[in-house]
Amino acid sequence: MKRISLVAGLTIIGIFAMAQPKPGVVPGGGAIPGGIPTLPAPVAPKELSAYRLEFKVADQVFFINSMGGDFLMKFSHLTPKGDRAFSVAGEFIPGTGKMAGLLNFEATFSESNNDEGIEGEYTCKGSSRIKNGQAQQLATLGHHVLSLTVKEAE
Repeated sequence: MKRISLVAGLTIIGIFAMAQPKPGVVPGGGAIPGGIPTLPAPVAPKELSAYRLEFKVADQVFFINSMGGDFLMKFSHLTPKGDRAFSVAGEFIPGTGKMAGLLNFEATFSESNNDEGIEGEYTCKGSSRIKNGQAQQLATLGHHVLSLTVKEAE
């Protein structure tokens, strides 16, 4: 009976010893020799920047300002001669330096022209690294090229 009590008492002491913080150590930080605790280095706030994403398709430019994250644009117009619609959705992840960022996108372009007998709907999905201020071709939508230029928004 005494032996069981002694084992139980040692187990409790062992658990208590493991739960005690070590002197001179702070969680997430380090320790200076001599037991003086240090804190994690402060993180400087990142400057917020906005970007202008200019999509061009079929000689039309569509733009949206973004600070990064998801985006969505939809445009359509109807005329007696036909109609045209464009939509693009995705995610823009800002970069640094010459690289404006990363782009994941899905775009759809549809058009009909009653006079010329043209009718079509085209969809593409892709991703690309984007450079600052340079027009970059992303995909073809039918016989039209989808391109993007990213600039800092003013």
